[in-house]
Amino acid sequence: VTTLMCLNIIKDVLVFPASYQMGDPRHIELTVSRYHELKRQEKSPKSMPLSIFTKYQEHRVVRLTHLLPAAVWSGAIPLQLHPGLRSKCPQIHRMAGYAFFTSSFLLMIGLGFIISRGLMCSRHDFPPLGVPMPHRKFSIASVEIANEELVAIAMGMWFTYTALVAVLAARRGDFVRHQKFAVRHIGSGIWVAIHRLLFVDMLSQNWDDPPARVKNNFDKATLVSLAICTFVAELVVRRGALAVKRQHEATKTSQLTTKIVMKKVQ
Repeated sequence: VTTLMCLNIIKDVLVFPASYQMGDPRHIELTVSRYHELKRQEKSPKSMPLSIFTKYQEHRVVRLTHLLPAAVWSGAIPLQLHPGLRSKCPQIHRMAGYAFFTSSFLLMIGLGFIISRGLMCSRHDFPPLGVPMPHRKFSIASVEIANEELVAIAMGMWFTYTALVAVLAARRGDFVRHQKFAVRHIGSGIWVAIHRLLFVDMLSQNWDDPPARVKNNFDKATLVSLAICTFVAELVVRRGALAVKRQHEATKTSQLTTKIVMKKVQ
C-alpha cells in the first residue's frame, strides 16, 4: 500500500500533471489544453482553478527544492522499508537513506519558498472571500490565509524533527529509535497521496460546488489524511516496539535456559 502511494506521488510530480515539468512551455500548453478539454466535457469541477496545476511555472527554485525532492523522497521509501534489503544489502539501504533524508530537508526549504512566495492554496488558488460561510466551519484556513500557512509550518516542523531524530539515532547506532522515527517521518509526508485521492473523490461527488466549498473539501481532506497517516504510523511504531520487546524477552529466556542446562551438566 505504501509503495502504491509513493508511486502516486511520483506520477503526480513527473508524469501527470507533472508539476515538476511546468517550466517547459510545451508541457504547460499541453496541461492548459487538457484542462479546458476536461472542462468542455464537464469532466472537471467548474470551480477548480487552472492555477492549482500551473502555479509553479515561474518558480524554478520551488520545482528544484520541493517537487523534484518529493519524487526522490517517495522513490526511496520502498527501499527504506524493505526488510530483506536492510539485512542483505545494507549498502543500498544506506545510500537510499542518504537520498531519502537529504530530499526531506530540501522539501522543507521548498516549503519555505512556497509560503514566502504566496503559493499556498488559500492565498494563490482559493483567495478568501472576506466573510465567513457556514459550510467553511471545518476549514483549516477558514477566512484567514495565515491559518493555513501556520498549519503548514507546524507540519513542516514535525516532518523535519522526525527526520532529524531518525538521522541522529542512526549515527549513534540506535537503530530501534531510528526505525521508529523513520516510520513517523514517512507518515508525516505520505499523507499527501491519501489527500489527493480523498480530494478527487470529494470533487467527483460535488461537481458544481462553488470555490469556497471546493477549498473547504480540500481542507477536510487534509485533516482526514493527516489523521489516518499519523494513526497508522504510530500503530506501526507500537507494533514494532512490542515485537522488539518480545524478541528481547525470548532472548533472555533462552539465555536463562542455557545457563540452567549448563549448571545441570556441570
